[in-house]
Amino acid sequence: MDIIGKKFGMLTVIEESRRDKNYNIYYKCRCDCGFLHEVRRDNLLSGKVTSCGCHRHRRGLQAARRGV
Repeated sequence: MDIIGKKFGMLTVIEESRRDKNYNIYYKCRCDCGFLHEVRRDNLLSGKVTSCGCHRHRRGLQAARRGV
């Protein structure tokens, strides 16, 4: 299954970047915030990774502003 060009959460898959010694496939992805992020294929497909981390960071800032 080719996932290049597909979007997973805030990440758009640009290209396959490498394979590790365990044959895991990694993809270079562009986050909606503009940051490039390398993500393992199974983490994209399972929904475990959906951003470069900026989304989690923003949620933390919003909670801090509310005093949570």
